[in-house]
Amino acid sequence: MTAADSLGVYIHIPFCLRKCPYCDFCSIGYDPGMADAYTEAICQEMREAETSGRPAATVYLGGGTPPTLGGERLARILAQVSRIHEVDPAAEITVEANPGVLDEALVDALLAAGVNRLSLGVQSFHPSTLTALERIHGPEEAWAAAEMAARFCTWSLDLMFGVMGQSPEEAETDAERALSTSTPHVAAYCLTVEEGTALQERVARGGVDLPSPELQREMFDAVGGALEAGGLERYEVSNFARPGHESRHNRAYWLGREYVGYGAAAHSCLGSQRSWNVADPREYIERIARGRSPSNGREVRTPRARFLEALMLRLRTREGVELDGICGLADAAGETGFRERLGRQLELGLVCEAGGRLRLTPAGLPLADSVILALA
Repeated sequence: MTAADSLGVYIHIPFCLRKCPYCDFCSIGYDPGMADAYTEAICQEMREAETSGRPAATVYLGGGTPPTLGGERLARILAQVSRIHEVDPAAEITVEANPGVLDEALVDALLAAGVNRLSLGVQSFHPSTLTALERIHGPEEAWAAAEMAARFCTWSLDLMFGVMGQSPEEAETDAERALSTSTPHVAAYCLTVEEGTALQERVARGGVDLPSPELQREMFDAVGGALEAGGLERYEVSNFARPGHESRHNRAYWLGREYVGYGAAAHSCLGSQRSWNVADPREYIERIARGRSPSNGREVRTPRARFLEALMLRLRTREGVELDGICGLADAAGETGFRERLGRQLELGLVCEAGGRLRLTPAGLPLADSVILALA
């Protein structure tokens, strides 16, 4: 097989010590017996996968909090990935982790299993922000985890701004503290109130006072400015890295490349089809054990879906989207008003065209979601 046949492999680990109130990902409390059954189910799903034999350019274990499985189970899953997919010797292999779960023994196990990138969910170095987010760790654990993460070939810190009670100064200080760890990558996200979360219920009851859109914009600018001043380049709206340390797995998503997902709630995108697994981990385990498919649906990627995906994913990147390409996708989807909508965003100075590519301007970056919605 050629490099063109390679794909991204995503594995979802749903276990957490405690679910954060803002999280809408598939996650449940950790249970040792269920963890064993889930590990076996993941390995069985891979054995029966239609994509068996296709090489993996990247492997990403997300969650949830994958390290709750422990080093032995994670090593078993990664070994199965290597058996099922020809993992490129230079493949990026990422594991998500959180302070409060990570320790030196686990780091040793991950390194021995071939993991070469750690994505660490610090979120903040301020006690008040961590308390507002109901994280299980404090600043001390965050600093200690960053030291352990530095043992990997490359690593990333996640930060969150726009948090209840957080000031722009605190958000900027978090960025500066992240830089002081010498991390080569930072993902900085604004807190979003997702449907069905505990946070949404509290907001609906009026029990949560979120920063105003103006304050969120100020934090966006402060965090991004600090990270760029510290030598990290923004290569996607919320992601910053030193050259060569960009997340290859996430970039594959943004560029529309193929990927396969294993585990509860995992999605796959192969050719013209998108599919997804059942979200309930218990049902996922039961289906696999009974020899049934864990798939909970699939759809053909229509011309409109391809147009929207390219718009929503590629426009967020540093490279932007090829103008002729996105116009061609719009035409194929019957989006006759796209050029007029694009003209309006160009007039507003939220997007620009240069070298045949369409990009967000500095004014459009913090409004990326609104700009994309206006173009769609």
